[in-house]
Amino acid sequence: AAAAAAVAPCVDEVPVVLVSSVTGQGLSLLQQLLFLLPSRVAWARDEGSDAEMQVEECFLVDGVGPVLAGTIRSGAVRVGDVLLYGPDTAGKFHKVVVRSIHVNRVSVGKATAGQGATLAVKLPRGARASMLRQRKGAVLLPQSAKPVAAWELEAELLVLQHPTGIRAGYQAVLHAACVSQAAEIVEMDAETLTTGHSGVVRLRFCQHAEFVVEGTPILMRDGRTRAVGRVVRVLA
Repeated sequence: AAAAAAVAPCVDEVPVVLVSSVTGQGLSLLQQLLFLLPSRVAWARDEGSDAEMQVEECFLVDGVGPVLAGTIRSGAVRVGDVLLYGPDTAGKFHKVVVRSIHVNRVSVGKATAGQGATLAVKLPRGARASMLRQRKGAVLLPQSAKPVAAWELEAELLVLQHPTGIRAGYQAVLHAACVSQAAEIVEMDAETLTTGHSGVVRLRFCQHAEFVVEGTPILMRDGRTRAVGRVVRVLA
């Protein structure tokens, strides 16, 4: 009750909680305040929606086989589901079968949106574990999704910091959800974007096509340079 009362009037203010790492005084109140904070992401917990998992890591476990670790972004993934995994370096997606699911190291029958999970999967007959990406950016999607990996995307970009100005031809590391890859600005609606200015740019990945959806927040970084924005259109 005390925590709720402290949060209620602080819509435009930040509460200050005095704590002690020696006696533990104030820690319980701080924990209650943190638990009362609203989620920053409105997870689509409707199990009827399409399942999507962002794969953050993949590895091989002796006696188990390929294991994918990541976050369920929407819907629910169940043991026995046949999903599409990709894109690989050629931009293709492959069918995999979910053999088992673990959430917080506990074996479960399904994982829902907002949960971090590890999935043991069965690869297609004749496929090798080398098809699994050893970098971030892969996703798991339902077969009905018919996903397409794109080389280019259009985004609104705001330059937070740059020593001079960003022009067409500029390259930096692009982060979009779990995707992390160097990308080049091939076209922009202004000749130069300097610190504090925004514009619409067309980006092209430098190495492989990626799966990105409209509305995804992005971050571009290069040394001390920082630019943020969101994807407004995915191009072929």
